[in-house]
Amino acid sequence: MAESFIYNVPNALSSSDCKSLIDCIESNIEYSDIEHVVKPDGSLLKLMRSLNSNPGHEYSDILEPYNDKIKSILVHHFKIYFNTYMDNGMKHGIEPIDTIDQIKYQKFSPPGHFDWHFEQGAREDSKGRFLVWMIYLNTIEKTGSTDFYYQQESYQPLEGSLLMWPASFTHMHRGNSNLDTEKYIATGWFNFDKLYS
Repeated sequence: MAESFIYNVPNALSSSDCKSLIDCIESNIEYSDIEHVVKPDGSLLKLMRSLNSNPGHEYSDILEPYNDKIKSILVHHFKIYFNTYMDNGMKHGIEPIDTIDQIKYQKFSPPGHFDWHFEQGAREDSKGRFLVWMIYLNTIEKTGSTDFYYQQESYQPLEGSLLMWPASFTHMHRGNSNLDTEKYIATGWFNFDKLYS
């Protein structure tokens, strides 16, 4: 991790929780948002469904136990990640639970993917992002990897594994376009804006 700043830990979320979350996504798919995805030729294809953890949705009560569990996992691993780079005694005063943005539960259907992008930008909802996280909810043997452009690293979806990386342009990434089966993830950001809202 020290060279690439990409944190990867297996079995962060249990297999039973991953399977339950996939069942929850499928059971509530009619309430999900359809977000833009692209084909390998660059044309738009809307094959990515997303359930957001914001209160008020029809399924928010169902997701709440998963939200609490995932936030606990994120707080634990955030401290490991941060301490790796802040081990010189610097005081940062950041409480990770105060910076966690909404949790998104997503389903990608072939060949749906996000092309090269990074997570921090000028838009109001993305300018405060400083760290991205993703938990794979299912294992995919050969396709659908998460690829990092500058680091020249790829991570294959492995049920329950957690990835964490900087949100800035240094970590441009994509979901590989060769997806050949459904891909399920939980994802979101640590966001400085939440400290001051």
